[in-house]
Amino acid sequence: MKFKFIFFIILVFLDAVASNKTIISQSTQVKDILIPLSAEEKEYLEEKKEIKMCVLPNWLPFEQIDKDGNHKGIGNDIMKLISKKINTSITLIPTKEWAESLQNIKDRKCDILPVAMDIPNRRTSMNFTRAYTSEPFVIATKINQLFIKDSQSIGNKKVGIVKNYAIIDVLRKQNPQIQIISVQNAEDGLEKVQEGKLFAYVDIMAAIGYNIQKHGMVDLKIAGKLDIEAKLSIASRNDEPLLNSIMQKSLDEISEEQLRTIVKRWVEIKVEERIDYTEIFYLIVFFILILLLVLYKNRSIHKINKKLTLANKEVFEQHKMVDKYVLILSTDLKGTITDANEAYCNALGFKKQDLIDSTHKIMRHPNTSSELIEDIWNTINSDKTWIGKIQNYTKDKKSKYFNVYIEPLYLNNKKIGYSLFQKILLIKMY
Repeated sequence: MKFKFIFFIILVFLDAVASNKTIISQSTQVKDILIPLSAEEKEYLEEKKEIKMCVLPNWLPFEQIDKDGNHKGIGNDIMKLISKKINTSITLIPTKEWAESLQNIKDRKCDILPVAMDIPNRRTSMNFTRAYTSEPFVIATKINQLFIKDSQSIGNKKVGIVKNYAIIDVLRKQNPQIQIISVQNAEDGLEKVQEGKLFAYVDIMAAIGYNIQKHGMVDLKIAGKLDIEAKLSIASRNDEPLLNSIMQKSLDEISEEQLRTIVKRWVEIKVEERIDYTEIFYLIVFFILILLLVLYKNRSIHKINKKLTLANKEVFEQHKMVDKYVLILSTDLKGTITDANEAYCNALGFKKQDLIDSTHKIMRHPNTSSELIEDIWNTINSDKTWIGKIQNYTKDKKSKYFNVYIEPLYLNNKKIGYSLFQKILLIKMY
């Protein structure tokens, strides 16, 4: 009986010790979570036990499943940090291609994708954190190709892109003629460009730069940069929204310096500056042609300017001759004088300012009949030219006879007045 009692005491003690270990273990687990999670999020992780992860199987430097089945790359380094911060195992679910990884998260066979772009058609099955990095999409071609400024410059040529990449829909929208050929991964796409099976391969700069350097593809180059960026986030199954908030809080706890260190470890794109003498030759020829064209144009313009100068001089001399020897008077539609040239003023002894705003009455001779005046107005009002002889007074009341031509004056096809051209016929003095 005494033995049974002692045995009972030992069992109670062991049970108490065991219970105390469980509490310590839970306490330790909670304590080991290095980020501020809510009670609900902590409970979720405790029940979850592990987080299943699918990845891009061959997309270094961001991620890859190597020949031994291990996850490596930028995505793996970030997941290791997050696993420590939330004190929860993150387990790799191996896949052979990206399409399989996407399907797995839709089928809930895995919980997260460490490296994914947030695009609308994925939101039916996934939530996304804010982007933790962004990379420009670039175009890789053979080294002899010229610069490509945008996707439309590609025309209808064949371009390789990994199947189910988010950029495919964007490129087809920008250039409906482009022929998109699915490739397995960046290495496969770049090899097909080398072989001439593809005109170009499109991917983010880090992936193309990494593969060109790693595989010594010296006959390829980055020929252009697209105005599209890959904003990379962590995707998680959207039927467990707490998982997305945990991933976001974990990313928020990773400093910029830590991210830079991770990226630098995997991405060291060396830019080799090459002198493309062919392009330089074409540029020199182009500028020489432009220079010759400018010189030719300048010479032609010089000749034209010389001719114009001579023509202007001739017109000026003719104008001087007309102004000196041809008597010209202009009036408005009512007969008010608006202009008189030098020859007219000299012939009648008036100054120009004496005539402006006056009428023909200022020089009309008393012998001019009203019938003559009426005939003149009837003729010119009918848009015809009146020709005849008129006797006028000079300013000092001397009489002069003129042959006169009076015709309508037009501006922009609108009659604005009349012009009088006069020639001295003879002079009589009274």
